Amino acid sequence: MYKVLFVCLGNICRSPLAAAVFANKLKEKNSDLVFEIDSAGTHNYHAGKPADERVLLMLNDRNIEINHLARRIELKDFDYFDYIFAMDENNYEAIHKLAPNKNYKAKIVQFRKYDPYSQGSLTVPDPYYGDMKDFQVVYNIIDDTLENLYDRFSQGLEVN
Repeated sequence: MYKVLFVCLGNICRSPLAAAVFANKLKEKNSDLVFEIDSAGTHNYHAGKPADERVLLMLNDRNIEINHLARRIELKDFDYFDYIFAMDENNYEAIHKLAPNKNYKAKIVQFRKYDPYSQGSLTVPDPYYGDMKDFQVVYNIIDDTLENLYDRFSQGLEVN
């Protein structure tokens, strides 16, 4: 079993979208791999709130389920999760600052490192102040990256 945590800033756009899309991808592939999937934010701006309405609309249009309330990453997450995927460089740095020691820092991975189309960018853009087109761009980035990550996991390849 793999335990993965997706982390963005406020935990209402990118990270819950990644968690929902990954859970759906596993279901569609009828995967034998077992994952526990969650998401969190580096800040407490939206704690207890559902995902952004535009995320909900996008997922609903694709018949992808989501059951989400925003939360902030906690120290216990470093113990619990095998992989903590940061959605951008700022959150990657923020998560590193929260990590209790270097062993936990090894669990932190830049999500877009596994995007086959990233062209060197490690940032999943934050669509919060954008429109549905911006959310579509983010969805495509997340979907492509998750497809590649799934392939790595299914082949037993290292993810770090």
